[in-house]
Amino acid sequence: MQPAAKTKENFKRNQITKRFISSLQERYC
Repeated sequence: MQPAAKTKENFKRNQITKRFISSLQERYC
């Protein structure tokens, strides 16, 4: 696997995780 592809995949996963966390925070704050 190419490093660039791996980085892009991690970035995408991080974006999803951040969105999920922020939506949880909005719901419970």
